[in-house]
Amino acid sequence: MTLLAAVTAATTATPAVSKKGDQVMTGDPNRVICRSEEMIGSRLRRQKRCMTAQEWADIYFDSRRTVERVQGGGWKSN
Repeated sequence: MTLLAAVTAATTATPAVSKKGDQVMTGDPNRVICRSEEMIGSRLRRQKRCMTAQEWADIYFDSRRTVERVQGGGWKSN
């Protein structure tokens, strides 16, 4: 069940970042980016999350690495 929770957390965080993944990696890493994310268990409620561009990039790469590890791909960054 822990593995399932990790994959679920990784996949729920990834869409918000992957849509703008290239945008996160360009420009000032200290600029603040706010995104509205769906709440798990609710079809209507959303939560606003604000982090720096570097923090969003870290979440993106960590979640991608987790998914690849679970799937057995062994993804490696450059």
